[in-house]
Amino acid sequence: MSGLSHLPIVSNAPNQLAEGIGASSLGACAPAPHPVALIERSFALQQDANHKAMLSRVYGSHLPMKLHMEQVGAQEHRWRR
Repeated sequence: MSGLSHLPIVSNAPNQLAEGIGASSLGACAPAPHPVALIERSFALQQDANHKAMLSRVYGSHLPMKLHMEQVGAQEHRWRR
């Protein structure tokens, strides 16, 4: 019975239902990003590159370059206003 008096008693036990399992062991660590987050961030860039590659194969390399120059010109025009 004397062995029971030496057991530590936790006064501020983590609330695993509210905080999630393992939340107390993570401490101040930031949560890991979702695996799909990288794919979603790069999707628009890849879609644009694929579109330009398709236009290059169908119409030749001049059309994607022309569209790119128009986009750059439109962006510069917006900045000048």
